[in-house]
Amino acid sequence: MILEDNGFAVDSYNDPIHALSSFKNGIYAIAILDIRMPGMNGFELSLELRKVDNKIKILFMTAYDIHDEGINQSKLKVLKEKPIILKKPISLDDLVSKIKKEMM
Repeated sequence: MILEDNGFAVDSYNDPIHALSSFKNGIYAIAILDIRMPGMNGFELSLELRKVDNKIKILFMTAYDIHDEGINQSKLKVLKEKPIILKKPISLDDLVSKIKKEMM
């Protein structure tokens, strides 16, 4: 709701498979993905989203230390860019600010 209150149109999904099945090229400017999700992690989902729309910007979120996520340099190389990872908890003002910055 805070994103919508700041002028963003938002679709929210609890399930990465459902999010992927609803995803269409050119509809979204940015995706905010949790790294840990059931069935498909955020990095895997980002790769699938990029197959549909290679211009979408992606922000990752996690409450865990990045090393606890089992993420190493070889996994990050698959993304072909340095990921933007936001550490939870994140203030709503910081989240809105980060999204606006990435949208520029």
